[in-house]
Amino acid sequence: VQRSAWAAREKRPLSSLLRAFCPISIVFILCGLWSTAGLNALLFFDSSTVDVLLIDSSTVLLADSSVNSTPTASTRITKHKGATVADQAAPEDATAAVSRQPFADDKGGGCQFYLAPASLYAPGTDSAGFGVFTASPIRQHESLFHKWEGPTVQMLDPLLHNEERPEWADTIFMWTVRSHIYKESDEGYETSPNLGTMINHHDLVYNCQVDREDTYYNDTILNRFTDPGAGAISYHTGRKWKAERDIAAGEEIFDNYGESYIRSRIRLSDGDLSKIPEVADYRKAQMEFKRFQASRNTTLIDDAALHRLQHDATEKYGALTASLLPSNMKEFQRFLDISKRHPTFRIEQALGMMKLRDTTPEWLQENGRCLDAIIPGPSTIKQAGQGAIARLFMPKGSVVVPVPLLVNAVNSSSMNMVKLKSDSFNKAQEGEHIGQQLLVNYCYGHHESSVILCAGSNANLINHCSTRMEGPCGSQGPNAKIQWATEFDPKTPEWLKKTPREIKKLLDKGIRGLSMEVIATRDILPGEEVFIDYGVHWEEAWKSHVANWHPPAKVSGFDSYAPVTEMNGKLHPVRTKDELEANPYPVNVKTICHHSGWKRCAVLSRTCPDDDQSQSNCVFEVEVHLDEGISNKKTVPRHHILFTMRKYSSDQHLPGAFRHFIGVPDEMWPEQWKNRRDEVKGSAKETERS
Repeated sequence: VQRSAWAAREKRPLSSLLRAFCPISIVFILCGLWSTAGLNALLFFDSSTVDVLLIDSSTVLLADSSVNSTPTASTRITKHKGATVADQAAPEDATAAVSRQPFADDKGGGCQFYLAPASLYAPGTDSAGFGVFTASPIRQHESLFHKWEGPTVQMLDPLLHNEERPEWADTIFMWTVRSHIYKESDEGYETSPNLGTMINHHDLVYNCQVDREDTYYNDTILNRFTDPGAGAISYHTGRKWKAERDIAAGEEIFDNYGESYIRSRIRLSDGDLSKIPEVADYRKAQMEFKRFQASRNTTLIDDAALHRLQHDATEKYGALTASLLPSNMKEFQRFLDISKRHPTFRIEQALGMMKLRDTTPEWLQENGRCLDAIIPGPSTIKQAGQGAIARLFMPKGSVVVPVPLLVNAVNSSSMNMVKLKSDSFNKAQEGEHIGQQLLVNYCYGHHESSVILCAGSNANLINHCSTRMEGPCGSQGPNAKIQWATEFDPKTPEWLKKTPREIKKLLDKGIRGLSMEVIATRDILPGEEVFIDYGVHWEEAWKSHVANWHPPAKVSGFDSYAPVTEMNGKLHPVRTKDELEANPYPVNVKTICHHSGWKRCAVLSRTCPDDDQSQSNCVFEVEVHLDEGISNKKTVPRHHILFTMRKYSSDQHLPGAFRHFIGVPDEMWPEQWKNRRDEVKGSAKETERS
């Protein structure tokens, strides 16, 4: 302790002082000098000749100096508590060439988040093959992609509208809407671009968490009484993600989906579950590693010793468990480096990360695609709501944003919606076609094809512009275009040769394999809005919609309305059940209360100071609905009460809301996908005759 203080005063490394006091390559430290607080991980003091490794305040690892420089060197190991999960090693050759990246912004900052070849690889599965990475460090509890994601899109009762069998590549890339905040239907699912669809799973080294209760929501973007675009865009403007721990620069972003999800995904793709390690396998690896530690407490560690570790683990537990342990000095050195880079890691976390690809910010620039060169902002196009605003300078020919196509259908009719019975306990189909899911507006298609492709990145922010239209970009036209990402995504060329029937077989197994990318067609400056051309058919459909649009009729049930975002922002007065009898809220509004999460509630009474007209200091007695027929009374402050929309009352339920896919240029669309050509020609002839 005294030497540490002296080192700090003299601004000299502790390692150099250790050499001064102990000019030999072995240093003994009594474990009593340190308390156990903060020593759950491996602690290193760097030195060119001495490495001191303290583990859990037990005996000290006496390490040879060459450990940090030569992977084949020998070292020593001591006992450590813990060890759990790891994933299979990623193939070292899984890299891809990349086009020119966006440049820095006007403040000198560059791309932070990248889509790149995943650092993990699960044998027996056909995964997306990509992951989301950060190029700069993120502190624990810090927000990720803060308001940078594209809009999330809720699917309304998708199983009911599709007779329990939706024909999408994945419901596996969709989120179940569990919270009562902003839930738009009884059976709610939603797509969540960027982190929500592209982030990978890891049982142990997961480093982020999404707020499953709350999302960004703004229903004041458009007005259903004045804007023809109301109901054509999503008001869910992104999810709230936070770092669970410190995340190093270059590290992949992981969530924890849970083992049940992973098992169902593998079964869907006909993968071999016996090749996928589970927590039980990691626990066996932990026991074997601890046994190895005990037996090697005074013996040098080298490749031969690690080979014996692998052999013993295979004999005792099988090859899967053995694969979770270091098999050579290169992997063991990586284990030590990870422990040094992540001083709060337990040893089992270091083992988990040991099997991942070692990625750096430089590697991301070389092999990745920038995900945050564009961010949400108010669009310059009237009725469009949000737009894609350039955060970085993007030269002509650079990739604006990658577009992995994670939700696909070979039959666009699977996006159709039919009239359902009003009985929420028995919502059988009645058969009458009432429109399409809002997700259609964020997907790509062709007027002669039934295939529909939906983006998994914030490319869904990019709005339409063409020289055929009047408006802010009409004179110049769009500043970007879409193209197939045949170089970046190696599966894309193969999938472009497949027929819709062949693609459906892959989709039924939860397999994806197509990607596009948005390319700048001229230099794009920070602050500019990015546009692409949605095509003539989209443009004509929009013009027809605007020409025939009218606001909700008084008898439609959608005419009594107030934006809940505005009511919450202004802290609108909360009314009791008795007051609502005489002065009800608009039909779309209800209250929810916080009680171990947000739940439906009714306000019974309130107690306020005499001068509190705003109710901000009032206390409310509420009845919280916990389940069907079960409720609980409690007292809550005003900030534990929110206004939210009633299900089936939001703008995307509006009759006649605009729906049309984003058109892909004819020369891009594979000929074998144009399976509706005869149908379209027949419809055109019928129109001419009429």
